[in-house]
Amino acid sequence: MFLCALALAACSPGQPCFDQSSLVRDGRVLAMRADPPEQYLDLSGATPLQPIEVRALFVIPAYKAYGEYGRAVENDGFNASFALCLPPLVSEVNASPACPAGSFDLGTLPAIPAHDSPLVIDPPLALLQEAAARDPLHGLAGLTLRLQMTVTSPADAGVSVNAVATKDLSFQLAGSPVTLNHALELTGMEQSYDGVHAQLGMALPVNLIVTHFSGLRPQIGPGAGADSAIESYTAYDNQGQLIQLTEHVTYSFYAGNALYFGDPLNGNEAIYGGAPGDVADEPEPGAADPPDGLATIEAVFPGGQGGAFWVVARDGRGGVAWAPFDYVAVDTRFGCENGAGAVQGVKCESVYFGCD
Repeated sequence: MFLCALALAACSPGQPCFDQSSLVRDGRVLAMRADPPEQYLDLSGATPLQPIEVRALFVIPAYKAYGEYGRAVENDGFNASFALCLPPLVSEVNASPACPAGSFDLGTLPAIPAHDSPLVIDPPLALLQEAAARDPLHGLAGLTLRLQMTVTSPADAGVSVNAVATKDLSFQLAGSPVTLNHALELTGMEQSYDGVHAQLGMALPVNLIVTHFSGLRPQIGPGAGADSAIESYTAYDNQGQLIQLTEHVTYSFYAGNALYFGDPLNGNEAIYGGAPGDVADEPEPGAADPPDGLATIEAVFPGGQGGAFWVVARDGRGGVAWAPFDYVAVDTRFGCENGAGAVQGVKCESVYFGCD
């Protein structure tokens, strides 16, 4: 994989070009979350299931986020329709991940399900019984239902959106020795620059200098029902034996093209040709953090600017958390403080990346 991204340059003819996954060019569903992430299931129906609250993070360019913590400032009339289905079996290697026509219809909302207004699902017992009946392992490794969300824009929105995302809802059979998964939460951000570390929490912005890299270290905490953000748990292995495991949390970073995640290979020429800089791993328990954070961020547009970027944390078992983080960038290069062209004769180079 190679991301062609040169300062004031473009991909050479015939050179493959792939956008960094962090680059949000159009309306995208970046994450979906289910609370609780997992619960025990009584297939007889004698013990009812807890309703599941679903939230989603939908982001569109110009640094607008919809569906989370009230950060929508315009075009918040996107429609979100939902369906439930059974995911393909492991043996169905060529099956589409999308829910087929005729799936269990959950209706349409006039907005993205948000922190304070989630979609509430009562999982249909008949569909779960069908999942158990067709499962070759008879539910030993758990059962899942697939939730599909389709986001569309109304005719008067001024932007065309048709984004589809899925989220698997997890269940363990009642009496199973498997440990249930619990939620995790993003609780803050640590920024490092030139050896200095600052605890920003959730309220303070990340302060950046154009063309200078800063380190980011997301901070997490336990969600409802969890003793720690990173849980140890019991699960079955491929031989049907119970084993002890520990979650492995990863972080994904997203923004518009005013921010770049990852280390440059050639000064201010942001050429991406290796491991993705927009994905980071939580260190293993007991391991020390890298001295300059888990990921690096750079503001790339000349002049002062501000906006937001988004971090999504995933625990590898279906637990998902996210948060927006504000940033403010200043340009300290002579004559570039107010943007390119503000001072005659001064050249304010920008770092462009992507496949334009």
